[in-house]
Amino acid sequence: MGAPALRVADVTAPDWAEAAARLHEALRRCARDTDLELAAGDRRLHLMVRRATVRGVCPAYDERRLAELGWQAPDGRGGWWYQTRRAPEELRWWSGFAARTAAAVLTDDPAGFSCAVLPPTGPRVRPEPTMPRRR
Repeated sequence: MGAPALRVADVTAPDWAEAAARLHEALRRCARDTDLELAAGDRRLHLMVRRATVRGVCPAYDERRLAELGWQAPDGRGGWWYQTRRAPEELRWWSGFAARTAAAVLTDDPAGFSCAVLPPTGPRVRPEPTMPRRR
């Protein structure tokens, strides 16, 4: 009957290697199109897992760090992004890439890192991470 629907993945971990391993399991369990929100406090990173691709979108929290990590500059469709095909080796790569990004621009504490499934967005609405309000 297939994998159960993913609701919330426990990616909170004592270190980033374990967080990446837990995130890999969450990505592997996405049985259908799934939008994941990786979060730490008010900072967000979205992963859109589709039948053939995985696309990540991250706000410009720290453009220099995002560029160093390999994220692509905004292309008119939202924040910094990266996209790969959806394959087992790419899912493993994404788990490490997302964990490195989280450690660099979301939080330095893997215990404060979480993952949740976003509600379906429909065909014309794309989820976009929100930038924190400037004070």
